[in-house]
Amino acid sequence: MDEIQLKGQFAELGEQVDSFFTRRTEDQGKAALKEHRDQVLAQIPQMDGILREYPMYGAIGFLGKFQFTDCPEVNALAKASSAKALEAIRAKKALKLADSARPAWDHLLEKDPEALCAIVALCFLASKKKAIINRL
Repeated sequence: MDEIQLKGQFAELGEQVDSFFTRRTEDQGKAALKEHRDQVLAQIPQMDGILREYPMYGAIGFLGKFQFTDCPEVNALAKASSAKALEAIRAKKALKLADSARPAWDHLLEKDPEALCAIVALCFLASKKKAIINRL
């Protein structure tokens, strides 16, 4: 996925997160977002085929499940997601994954690494945007 496509998906991700706070208190919105995130994460194996075109849906499931270190490989992934960039990040150990996200990660790594790359890139972008990450 190229940078323009990633930006479009990221804008949609932000809109999705914001929708959980419409007509809710901050605490209610956070609880609803976390519940939805956990449901999406559990459903990722059933989303094969959808996530390559719409990785934003998978990114919702992984929000807050990645911890990134600042390195050039991570920044490169945010510009253009690719399996090569993801491998470089994994080799540098620049990404930590929450145990609860391991089954979905393993599934995507085996079945759709292209979608996984885009999801990781979107989550990296989200980790830099306080309006998203502070809501978890």
